[in-house]
Amino acid sequence: MKETLPDGLTTEARTLLAASGLSPAPDEAAKMCAIYPAFRAAIDALYLVAAARYVDPALRFRAADTGHADWAL
Repeated sequence: MKETLPDGLTTEARTLLAASGLSPAPDEAAKMCAIYPAFRAAIDALYLVAAARYVDPALRFRAADTGHADWAL
């Protein structure tokens, strides 16, 4: 499979694979490099939503925010 990505994206994808400690077969690596731009665009799009920029990404439980419950019967 011939890679048709710009050199920068191919290098970035291969660097991320190397950093992950994965060693895929050459054909698998080529497929991962080929789909990398779509993943990169999706990740970048997460940061484009201005309304969600400073929103908590998940619900959190804070024990300090709860009142004391007397569990003794």
